[in-house]
Amino acid sequence: VAQGLLDAAGRGERVHSHSIVLEQPGCVNETPCIDEVVRHWRLAASYHPLGSGESIDWAAQARRRRYLPDYPTAAANLTLAAAVRDSGRRVLLTGMGGNTWLGGGVYPFQDFIARGEYGLLVDELRYQALEWGWPAALNRMLRGLAWPALPRPLRAWLEHRRRRIRGNALLAPEFARHVRLEERLHSRDSGGRFANLARWETWHWGTRGMLAHTFECGDREDAWQGVESRHPYFDRRLVEFLAPLPARFKRQGAHDRVLLLHSGCLPPALLRGGAQGEFSVTAHRELAREGAMESLRNLEIAGQGWVEQAVVDASLPLLRK
Repeated sequence: VAQGLLDAAGRGERVHSHSIVLEQPGCVNETPCIDEVVRHWRLAASYHPLGSGESIDWAAQARRRRYLPDYPTAAANLTLAAAVRDSGRRVLLTGMGGNTWLGGGVYPFQDFIARGEYGLLVDELRYQALEWGWPAALNRMLRGLAWPALPRPLRAWLEHRRRRIRGNALLAPEFARHVRLEERLHSRDSGGRFANLARWETWHWGTRGMLAHTFECGDREDAWQGVESRHPYFDRRLVEFLAPLPARFKRQGAHDRVLLLHSGCLPPALLRGGAQGEFSVTAHRELAREGAMESLRNLEIAGQGWVEQAVVDASLPLLRK
């Protein structure tokens, strides 16, 4: 999209893409998909293999941040930021927000029925049943259809009264109250504003308090690396365009981000589907490092009353699996 805008403006500049690729056994390598996009838009491109050596010095990062260290999967982000910095570039455009504003969520049924698109409704129902089971799929369909029938004050009251955060046995209750965790994670009440549950869901996830935490931590790490990340999918103009769009422009069964798929921004080869990588291997790798399990058995933050050490100990056998 960025390259298309530059071309339309006649700037003659090329966007340089930096991509992390996994080359470890058992991981999906997205290089062929990246190659298609690079050729389609004639981008300058750099590839950065994420091997077995990258890791995060968790203790040093916690001291620097004066906060919890990052997730294990963030090793890929740090590799990418360092590569951008070393290339002499300073601004990194990210895809954050793409799933939120383009994904469509799990409540598209009302839009399908309103437009008589019963084939799409059946496809969506079958897809959700395959992914999460028939009870969950039918429950979501009924909730989506019942929501607009509720009076606006009742919708607003139900959202205000909902449990904003699920019980978390790992966090010490007193610590959660002390840091006002519920307030930090709270999404702005909008149940009375949206009679369409799919649009409510999009707005709920796109304005949740967790985003402030995510952006703040990201900005700190970017500053440490000497780069600046910008998130075009959170541009207000784009959000105002995408938020009210009917669900069929965002999701159709197994295909989400439908609008992007048919926008002409992607090369034809990607429209047929392609392999999508995921970085959970980095979490497994960190847990397998020498001393990792022993560190988890003796957490300093447990001694400070932040987390329940007994809950951590009980989860370690699952982590090993």
